[in-house]
Amino acid sequence: MKSSMLNQLPLLQASLNGSRDGILVVDFRQNKALDYNRRFLEIWNIDQEQSCVVEHEFLMARIVEQTIETEQLRTLTQSLCSRSREESLDRIELKCHRFIEMHSSASIIDDEVCGRVCFFRDITAEIRQKSIEEARTRTMTLIAMGAELEQILESIVHGVEGINPNMICSILLLDRGQTHLTVGSAPNLPKFYNQAINGLKIGPEVGCCGAAAYSKKRVVVENIMDNSFWTPYRPLAVAAGLSSCWSEPIIDPDRNVLGTFAIYHRFIHSPSEADIITISEAANIAAIAIHRKRVEEDIISQERRFRSLFEGSNDAIILVGKDGVFDCNRRAPEMFGLSSKEELFQSKVFELSPDEQPDGQSSLLSSQYHLMQGYQEGNHQFEWSYRSAKGREFPAEVILKSYLFEGQRVLQFTIRDISERKSAETAFNCQREKLVAASKLSSLVEMAGGIAHEINNPLAIIIGQASRIRRRYERGLLDTEQLGDDLVRIESTAQRIAKIVRGLRSFSRSSEKDPMEVTSVTDIIEDTLELCQEKFRVHAIELILDVAPDIRLSCRRSQIAQLLMNLLSNAYDAVDDLSSKWIKLEAYANEEWITIEVSDSGEGIDPAIREKIMQPFFTTKEEGRGTGLGLSISQGISEDHGGSLRLEPSAEHTTFIVRLPLFEEDRRQQESTSMQLVSSNQLQA
Repeated sequence: MKSSMLNQLPLLQASLNGSRDGILVVDFRQNKALDYNRRFLEIWNIDQEQSCVVEHEFLMARIVEQTIETEQLRTLTQSLCSRSREESLDRIELKCHRFIEMHSSASIIDDEVCGRVCFFRDITAEIRQKSIEEARTRTMTLIAMGAELEQILESIVHGVEGINPNMICSILLLDRGQTHLTVGSAPNLPKFYNQAINGLKIGPEVGCCGAAAYSKKRVVVENIMDNSFWTPYRPLAVAAGLSSCWSEPIIDPDRNVLGTFAIYHRFIHSPSEADIITISEAANIAAIAIHRKRVEEDIISQERRFRSLFEGSNDAIILVGKDGVFDCNRRAPEMFGLSSKEELFQSKVFELSPDEQPDGQSSLLSSQYHLMQGYQEGNHQFEWSYRSAKGREFPAEVILKSYLFEGQRVLQFTIRDISERKSAETAFNCQREKLVAASKLSSLVEMAGGIAHEINNPLAIIIGQASRIRRRYERGLLDTEQLGDDLVRIESTAQRIAKIVRGLRSFSRSSEKDPMEVTSVTDIIEDTLELCQEKFRVHAIELILDVAPDIRLSCRRSQIAQLLMNLLSNAYDAVDDLSSKWIKLEAYANEEWITIEVSDSGEGIDPAIREKIMQPFFTTKEEGRGTGLGLSISQGISEDHGGSLRLEPSAEHTTFIVRLPLFEEDRRQQESTSMQLVSSNQLQA
């Protein structure tokens, strides 16, 4: 058996040395250490030479001298010797702030207690992790309670310093401009030191904290006295009694630097693996607190800005939920003649309206339509007539938005009183009507000679025929058959005059009183030409017409006639002095648009003034000819009809192009015809 035990001894020795715990076997009878492993020597910093001395007293003295509570440990060991059969589990704190857990039990040989077996385990990392978790819990609790940031940061600092009293911690905050650091919490650094570094500008070699914030990386300086980063700040560190500094950048989830967490020592010191974990965890906890605080500040700031814009808006803004109006700005009750917001809260937005809208529709029915559009579209704009509590009716532009807020559907009414705008529009339209009338008068004056000639010729024919009939009647020579021919000629000539007068009446009709009507483009062109073609003939200007039949549009007839007259008058003025004089008028349509082109034999318009020709009162004509309003008014007429007027810059000769919407019914017919042609071609293919 003895031989068997001897054979197992190497195996037992190997197991002993491979243990993660430090093991010490003490024989009280001989007052010596019977055995120990390498881990025991590592834990207690005993070198091999010292380990040759195996007296129990020496080893215990070596252990005791490293502990903080030396007398307490001596008392404990003496007690264990006197109660040698009892097991013991104790925690020992060393002066270097490591924590050792000691488990000891009796060593029994032949049923006799001969000593103790002690197991030592370094639990520093566990203690630190527990402290960090406790600090995290305290921090989260403070955040949840809405504590001030300074209190939260101080709690983090105290939590880390509690792990190792040799550590002096600080948290610096980086401003939103990402340029300067300010003290967030550093309760155990000297006041003069905190004052000196407050407002520190970050940089690649600005101490530890300035460099860490700049590089977004941890900066470790074991000895401040021989590090170039600290050269400008070395006297300050000496005065504060600081010898080493490690700084960890505090970074938010978006990788933005929020500040730094630093650990100082009063002696030269490099961080252990546990220290790195500690400073990293502390920075993470601080990041949560600072980021949360900044988010809260941003929300509060945004809310203040929104409230400032909300209250400062000159538009009435009203928020409506399922129970009615729940918020509005100060302008809302003012606009509706109410004394307070509370009065508006008791109302419904559409109830503050007359019974009918300006278009004759019921306000109740129209409001239901607009509400439905707001819900469906999410953003609906319309004009509405309101009535204030004092009876004042006013037009308004309303933007109705629908969105979800805190899980509930909200309608936002943004209401703008447009009374002044409507008055200005009325005044503008009145002034514009005067300008249009002046332009018409100018055109009539220019065409007056031709029109007079157009009327005088048929009048002379009528007068001549009537005189001849009268003379024959007086002589008794009246021939019934001849009389019939003469009357037909008189009637035809009178109709010619009537047509000219009809064109004049159509052209001179007030734009305000000119209703929208569906009319033929050919008819408008013919009526307009009746007023000017004689002038063209007298001045030897060739008039070329290429007008497609059966083109209809919905328009104010007199306005389109004026548009054509303005373009024809401009063309006349452009070619009157040329050797080759012609004016071409074309009209055609596609599936959506009617196009009218007026060209003349002129060489075009100088590129330098093309951008100006549509401006009111701009003219290239000599003084006394034209008002400079023709093209401006014509452009306005085309746009009022949903179309456009432009100069074609690429044309060889001066060419103006008018586009107007095709009458809806004709447009649908054109689309149907096009579809039939496409289908037919596909079948043939």
